[in-house]
Amino acid sequence: MIRQIVSAAFVAALLAPAVAQAQDQPLARVELNADHAGEAKLALTASAPGADWQLAGKESAFLEVQVDGKPVTNVVTFNGPGPFTYEVALGRVSAGKHDITVTLDAAKSPVDEAVISKLEPSLAPADDIVARYAPILYGRNLPEVPGAFENVNTDVPILAYHTSAADAQGNRVIEYTVIWSNEDGGTNTPSLMARWGRTTDIEWFYRVTVDAQGNRITDAFQALNHGTEAFNGVREDDHPLIQVASSNNNMVAVTDVATSSGYRFFLETGDRLPDNRAREVMMDQNPWTYGLMAKEMVREGKVETVPDPDTQTMSDQRNYLFAELKKATSYATAPPAGSWAGVALAAKVGDRWYTSNKGVAGLSIERDLAAATTIELPVGTTPANISAIKAFAVPNGTPGAYSIDVTSINRGFKLGADFMPGVSFLNWKGKETLTPARTEVILWENENVVEAPVGGSVPATLSLTLGAPASFGAFTPGVEKTYTASTYADVVSTAGDASLAVGGLGHLTNGAFSLPEPLQVSLSKSSWAAPVSNDRVAIGFSQKINANDALRTGSYAKTLTFTLSTTTP
Repeated sequence: MIRQIVSAAFVAALLAPAVAQAQDQPLARVELNADHAGEAKLALTASAPGADWQLAGKESAFLEVQVDGKPVTNVVTFNGPGPFTYEVALGRVSAGKHDITVTLDAAKSPVDEAVISKLEPSLAPADDIVARYAPILYGRNLPEVPGAFENVNTDVPILAYHTSAADAQGNRVIEYTVIWSNEDGGTNTPSLMARWGRTTDIEWFYRVTVDAQGNRITDAFQALNHGTEAFNGVREDDHPLIQVASSNNNMVAVTDVATSSGYRFFLETGDRLPDNRAREVMMDQNPWTYGLMAKEMVREGKVETVPDPDTQTMSDQRNYLFAELKKATSYATAPPAGSWAGVALAAKVGDRWYTSNKGVAGLSIERDLAAATTIELPVGTTPANISAIKAFAVPNGTPGAYSIDVTSINRGFKLGADFMPGVSFLNWKGKETLTPARTEVILWENENVVEAPVGGSVPATLSLTLGAPASFGAFTPGVEKTYTASTYADVVSTAGDASLAVGGLGHLTNGAFSLPEPLQVSLSKSSWAAPVSNDRVAIGFSQKINANDALRTGSYAKTLTFTLSTTTP
């Protein structure tokens, strides 16, 4: 039995080059036609052949995005050779047409090649206050960190989001936060894993208060030593310019662009942190962040060679349970400075409990917000091997009488072989109180999990979507030349196998006239031995014109038939 879907392609348009090895030629360009003045955004799908965030000296390619010839943001291709969509802001644009280009900045790039496969510009709604005030973050250049433009290979800003709340006067307070791949200074790796549940760095970096009309009332940024200072720097429209100025990613206001670090990140900030959740949930919503942080740990030698849950050194992050806890603490009397009662979690595997703080009181969780943590487990431990989870109080100093209400474990998962988060198997809600008289409590036991079948069905699908028609442009009479053009096809197949074929080959025609040389077509892939979803096939066209070929004025064209078929539906 053969199932097939047929689409037609008309050879008609040629895209600008998508690969470049120098900055003088754009890798790609696209036009934004803005129907109103507002904040522009860009989804940029790129890859960097030869790049790998885990390999020193090959970490990334460094791109520059320009709008109408003006540089607006840089992009570090931290995902290496795999196509990845980087979401950036472009700033305020006027109504009308705008030219957006992307170039490779070879002077700053660890690797000298990048491929742009898609550019999707968009325009935020005219009343989008979050986009209007989104800050622009200048990259880090510190003398104590080797190399210039250091974010191309360490502590790269990878994600931004915002929170929004009303103040006592009814004004709106918007706070913007950045996630970096790591922090070279500040909190050490064991503390990051125990107290924060990750080795990325997450810092708020700008806060603005606006009135009901969206006008700025006050604003501030996170300064050095985690201070808060009123912003007193340069703005582009309403966007403040802020520069990372410490190895733990604290900042200063940019007061003169000429003396800035010379590169910047204008990240899309439209995502909002869900209420009553730890900041790390934004990583959960962007699961690729876990693999990226793990690669940086390996490259920087922060992973122990022989995993051991009893050491403070971090092991392969796939050995950890990632959890999120929520609690509230009160004291009979305020404890002396430096004293507090924290909480740690423990997981039981076999007959042993493994703890998040590894027996170090200062690595327990102090804050009373939803907080992420991790527990290192023996190599090969699966969720099915974890029989129970408990919380226990950890006095630091002399906190006196305390009461800690533990109210939820919002999630618990392990990373898979690909460093992607697995399905959360922990979700406990209730209220258990820890006191000096009751220092620990079991929150979850595996035997209480009721298994139930769940599934779904997949309809038979065989889908072929073609890209824009390809064009050879203008043929030049009397000159021997082989012209090339390209497009693509996206293949979706739920079948056991599939094949792609091209029909209708022959000669391009112009009325009664046809070209002497036949049209040539090539496919980057034409067969599949398993189901696929949106597998992109590059389609190449070539047409030879000889010096003595007679060419008739007008358009030469031909309709080809692309057939996707299967023998095992």
